[in-house]
Amino acid sequence: MSQTLILPALIGSSPLGFLASLGLLKALSNDFPSVRLRFVMQDDWVAELSALPFADTDGLLAWLCSWIKAPDHDERIDWADDLRVSEASYREQLGESLKDTQSARCEVLSTLIADGAVDKSKGLVKPTLFYMVSGQQSFLGSVKEVLADIRKQPFERFQEATLGPWALSAKAHGLGLDPGGERMHALRSRAPASEKAGSVSAATWLAFIAMPIFPSLSEKGRLLTTGFHRAKSKDHFCWPICTEALSLSTWSALLQTQSWANRNKSQLRSGIAEVYQSTRHTFGQGYGVFRPAKRVSKVFLSLKED
Repeated sequence: MSQTLILPALIGSSPLGFLASLGLLKALSNDFPSVRLRFVMQDDWVAELSALPFADTDGLLAWLCSWIKAPDHDERIDWADDLRVSEASYREQLGESLKDTQSARCEVLSTLIADGAVDKSKGLVKPTLFYMVSGQQSFLGSVKEVLADIRKQPFERFQEATLGPWALSAKAHGLGLDPGGERMHALRSRAPASEKAGSVSAATWLAFIAMPIFPSLSEKGRLLTTGFHRAKSKDHFCWPICTEALSLSTWSALLQTQSWANRNKSQLRSGIAEVYQSTRHTFGQGYGVFRPAKRVSKVFLSLKED
C-alpha cells in the first residue's frame, strides 16, 4: 500500500514548519526509505508525504507514538546538558561516539558542533546557529524537556504538530524556532518576562531531528552552519520550497549544496517554487529567536525523481 498524506499544520513558509517536515521525513526514512516529501499550495505551503505505508493519518500518528519511545532518542541527548562544552570534553565524547558512527550521539556531535571552532574567552566549542538559548537555559537540557513532554501524551502532541491547530499548549522550551512564540514587549500588556511562552513540543523535537541535515563547520575558527548566511551583521536561515516529491537523500543534497541559492529565475527550471528567509534575531546575553519568514525570491529548478 502506498499512500499520500497532507499534513496541514506543517507549513513550509515557517522555519519551524519546514524543519519539522524534514525531521518527520528523516524519521520515517529509517523504516520506509521510499517515503518522499514535497510542499503543496493550499492556504499556504503545506507538507505532503507520499509512498507511505499508512492508510490514513491515524496510522502515521500510531507509528510516531511508537517511534518516540525508542532509546536512541535518549542516546542522542543524554551525553551532556549543553552543546557548549569544553574542547577536551567534546574530543572525549566524539572519540567515544566514533566507535559507532551510526549512533544518534555521533550524529549530533559531528554535525551540531563545529570541530575546530572554540570560544577563546571560555574555551568552549561553538555550536550550531540553531543554538538560541542562554542564561539559565541549556540546549540539550531544553531538548530533554521537550522529549519528556511528548512522551507524556504522544498522540495529542504529534496530532497537534502535524494536523493542528498549533495551540502552543506545551510548557517545554521552543528553542527559538517558532516566530509565533516570540513575546514582543511593545505588543503586550505586561512584561514578557512574567509569562511563560508555550510551544508545539512535537514540532520542536522533529525540528531537532532535522538539524544534522545542516552541519556546522569551522573556517579558521569561525562557526559556519549550513543553510545560514550573514548579511548586515545578522545571520539568516534560508530554505527552498520544493513542489517535487523528493527523498531524504535528495533533500539533504539540495540543502547542503545550496545549488538553488544564488541563481535568478532565467537560469533555472521548474521544481522550486519559493525561497524563504528567516532572520536569527539575538538579544540579551545570547538568547535568540527566528523572526517571521519572508519570501526572498522566486526560483525554479528541476529536481524530479524517477
